[in-house]
Amino acid sequence: MIEEARCRLDCGVTLELATDSGKLWKGEAISIGIRPENTRIGEGNGTDATFSGAIDLVEHLREVQILYLDLPGTTEKFLIKVDGESSFARRQDVRFTARLQDIHVLDAEGNVIPVSAGATV
Repeated sequence: MIEEARCRLDCGVTLELATDSGKLWKGEAISIGIRPENTRIGEGNGTDATFSGAIDLVEHLREVQILYLDLPGTTEKFLIKVDGESSFARRQDVRFTARLQDIHVLDAEGNVIPVSAGATV
């Protein structure tokens, strides 16, 4: 049986996830993971998760750059991969998106919680 779960992340983003019954519990700590190449700078299309943060470091790697972001309410750096021609600066505020099917949800022990790609933000 599939259940809907509303998860509010420390950075302020709320995700509506569909998962098998008993996989998520109210008040359970979760974390998410998104590969840097699965993010896009800018506003989403309404179905993508949208985040905002401030650039702490820009790593130039010739054809690409890796942006290290600070998100509000979190201590971990969030990485975004962008093309090497874009111009970004330290302390610049940026908004970025990720498709829900590219967001990996993990429980407190680091185990993957399978969620439906049909979830909403």
